[in-house]
Parts: sequence; C-alpha cells; structure tokens
Amino acid sequence: MNRIWYKGEPQDVVFLNRYIHSFQKILPRSASNWAIERHVNERFDHGRYGLKPKHRALQAHPTVNDELPNRIASGTVIIKPNIASFAERDVIFEDGRTVKDVDTVIFATGYSFEFAMLEDGNLIPVTDNQVNLYKYMYPPQLSPKVITYCAHLFIFTRFCRAALERCNRQQKNILQ
Repeated sequence: MNRIWYKGEPQDVVFLNRYIHSFQKILPRSASNWAIERHVNERFDHGRYGLKPKHRALQAHPTVNDELPNRIASGTVIIKPNIASFAERDVIFEDGRTVKDVDTVIFATGYSFEFAMLEDGNLIPVTDNQVNLYKYMYPPQLSPKVITYCAHLFIFTRFCRAALERCNRQQKNILQ
C-alpha cells in the first residue's frame, strides 16, 4: 500500500477524520474492502506478482511501502515462493527451485498487536486483531481529559511527521 492516496493526499489524512470514521460505521465492510483493494491494485497489481493475500484489505494491518512495488517491477527484488526446507547452505522452495550457498535467511514474521504495557492490556483491549481507539489514539470510554497514547499511531502511519504534529495538536486541544 502506498502512503499517498487520491490526488496526492497522505492516506492518514484521508482516513483519520470524523467523516470517514462515521461513514465506515454504516458502510458494509465488504464495500470498504472492495474500494480499498481496487485502489491499491490500480497502482500495483498484487495478483500479477503473486502477492495477493488470502484475507481482505481490512482484516489485517497493511504494509505501507512506497519503494517495494518499484523494486519488484524493476527486478531488484525477486519474489520467491514459500520455503519448503533448508539444506546445509541451500534453501529449497515449495515449487522445487533451490538457491545454493545462502549466507543469511531473514524471517519477517510480523509483530504482536497488543498493549500489554498499559494496565496489563486491560486499558486498551485488542479483540480479533481490532482495537477501538478514536483516531488510533483515544480510548472512547475514557474521559476527554486523558493523556494521549501516540505510540500506536506510528504503527499505521510509519513515522509520518504530519501524524506526530496532529497528535501533539490534539493533545493541546484536549488539555485546554
């Protein structure tokens, strides 16, 4: 998924607003999935490169990367099938191909989506890989005069400066 959405708008600006938040509550999840998948595949056809996930767009946290599609298309990153097994210095893939004399294999297996550091996970519960935070910062059940939890925001915006500035602005507005 690209950081830039329609007409050059950063995707966090497009999706993190009250209008979209309210609209997503009434729109069927299948329609939201269809719209996001259509837009994402307009720029980079994931099926063509064997990267189409088995899940729908909103069933997992997206990988946001502007450079990877260009690297795949140019051949500087080569997509390989799943690993079937290892030999002494070889990697054998599920399709039977082998790469010999491999120095290093890096397993990118994701991350644990939880907030155990905040009241042992009870303050911000995660259910079915979903969290209920307004603007990915505010637990709606708490008082409006609460300290903002900004770290979670970076999972979705990947260190976006605009997101940090908005977080600081929101914090100042709440505390006034």
